[in-house]
Amino acid sequence: NLKRLGGLMSSSSDLITPDSSHYGSSIINERIDIYSGLNYPVDENNSIIVNLALSRTDRNSFNWLIPFSGIETISYADAQWAGSIENITLLAGVVAANENFRETSTDSLAGKRDFEYSQLSGFTQLEWKLSDEYTVLGFIRLDNHNKFGLITVPRATIMYKPMKSMTIRGSVGNGLRAANIFDETEENIGFKYVSNMNINTPEKSFGTNIDFKYELLTENEWIITSNLNLFYSVVNDRIELDTSAVSSTNGSYIWYNAGKL
Repeated sequence: NLKRLGGLMSSSSDLITPDSSHYGSSIINERIDIYSGLNYPVDENNSIIVNLALSRTDRNSFNWLIPFSGIETISYADAQWAGSIENITLLAGVVAANENFRETSTDSLAGKRDFEYSQLSGFTQLEWKLSDEYTVLGFIRLDNHNKFGLITVPRATIMYKPMKSMTIRGSVGNGLRAANIFDETEENIGFKYVSNMNINTPEKSFGTNIDFKYELLTENEWIITSNLNLFYSVVNDRIELDTSAVSSTNGSYIWYNAGKL
């Protein structure tokens, strides 16, 4: 459960009563998560993995006298095969995901903010241990999104282990996010006058990082771990809500593409 209250209220109780001289804002979310997984070893070199997850969130908030409420459901399922041949490990699978929101309130300006995202993906990963010191990993995923179409997400990693206690790992890759109305800016204003998102471009990112890890085993068998992570990331097509501008159609706040961050 998440319960956050604020504003200029007539009392400090949980019951907020806005009037002409007092206002309140609240976010009250109740969430239930269900998860199940299966790992079936076919033989010593091959296995099949299946994961299922379901989340249901009852969202409620208001800012001043304008309520916002609705039910959000998120479902996820994947099936993977993992196998190894000598110093090569392969992983391949499919993923099906769905995010659905149905609003039970109505904003006088923005109207209903219902949305549904569904995605079917296929992915493969290859890990190749070149030697005791070097391991390389390549990953690629192809997403078929109901709103954004076909999207490719690649990633490459190299790991160097100069000694048993030290690991250096570097990686580079792309990512994406299907943005929706549940963001920090919108929550802070209780979704008041927030219109449904009408931008057909996902947020895309490029990132690279290098990670240094050192483990020290003491005489009394304590393990001391030190990590240093350096990263660089760029977010393209960042989607934000402009609360300083309103739609000429209905007066609600406008979504816009903020570009590169």
